[in-house]
Parts: sequence; C-alpha cells; structure tokens
Amino acid sequence: MAWLLKGCLSACCVLFLNLISVIGQGGAGVRINELLARGTNEAEPPGDWVELFNGSTQGQDFSGYRLRQGDDEFVIETLQMDAGGFAVIQPSIRLRGRGGDLVLLTPDGDGVIASLDLEYPPQFTGVSYGIDARGERAFIDEPTPGRKNGNGYLGVCSGPLADRERGFYEKPFIVKLESSAPGTIILYTLDGSSPYVNHGKAYSEWIPVYKTMALRAVVLRE
Repeated sequence: MAWLLKGCLSACCVLFLNLISVIGQGGAGVRINELLARGTNEAEPPGDWVELFNGSTQGQDFSGYRLRQGDDEFVIETLQMDAGGFAVIQPSIRLRGRGGDLVLLTPDGDGVIASLDLEYPPQFTGVSYGIDARGERAFIDEPTPGRKNGNGYLGVCSGPLADRERGFYEKPFIVKLESSAPGTIILYTLDGSSPYVNHGKAYSEWIPVYKTMALRAVVLRE
C-alpha cells in the first residue's frame, strides 16, 4: 500500500496597516477599535460588526455619523457614547472580507473622524481584527465586541518548511515542520481545509502520516 501526502504549505506575507484615530471636526479620541468582516449567524452578535471606542474624557454624541467603505455607506441613527465606552454597530452594508478601507465620517460626510489607514488585510471567518491589549494591530481569535480586546496575532508570515515533499510513499512516515521566523506559531490541518487563527492544530512535534491525507499549514506571528 502507498500513502499519498498532498501538501499545501501557505506562503503569504501580509502587510498590516494601522488603525488610526483622526481628531477632526468633533469625535476627538474615538477610534475604530475592532471589526468582524466575516461573521457567522451563530456568533453573538451575528454577522458583521464594527466596534468604536471613545478614548476621550467626555461623553460624545455620534448620531448621524456615517460609516463608509468604498461606495457603500451606513448612517448611524442614534449613538451616545460615554467616556471610555465601547459601541458595537451592525451596519447594513456588508464589510469586505477580502480587506479594504473603512472610515467614520461626520454627519455631513466630509470630516474623517476615524479610519482604517489605507486598507485592512483579508479577514478570516469568525476572527476579528483590531487593536489588541498590547496596542498592536492584530487578528483576534476570540472577538470581544463591546469589551477590551485580548492579545492577538500580528499576521501571517512566510509558510513553514517541511522535511517531506508531496507524493506517494510506500511506508508510514513522519513530517516535521519548522519556521525560521521568530515569535511565530505553526497551525496545521489534515483534512485539506485552510488553517487560520481559530481553525487548526498548533504544531509542537512531528506529524505521523499513515494514510492518505492533505496537510496544510500556516505560520502566524504572535
């Protein structure tokens, strides 16, 4: 009997751009703190959402402000935020899972209050993106709508190295994975699905191959 190892070791480098606060016409100190662009109906809240954080020392009224992504726009009808408070918004527009820009605008649509600087990276299902507990821009595997964020993963690095090539093998064997990038972890799957932040097993030692399987792995920067 021969065993087939079908490999697909992800090798992509992603540049993560800053979420920034822009102090403009009102709304000083507010920022887009977290977003979920590939939400599920099973999560709470279901679907996509955007979290704002009021980092100022005063309560603020954001009624009539607008969230805009590309040509799509959503008007926030009523929103009062306490100092140091969070607000979770479920816009009627679909957030772009492939990545994109997102800005919070004044009611007249001219003044940019807070934005995702240039573009945020492609997103993963059920994983949010925002400013984590370290102040870093990161993927957050346990989204925290309306609460402070924990630590996240800074991004996806170049793919891991395997000591075996894909192909047919006559006897069972083991596969070893490694990454030359410091401060990273390797996640892998054996069913052909794509590993990502909250999907996959953390690699710690060799992987036994005793039947035909599809090994996929990705390196995440912590």
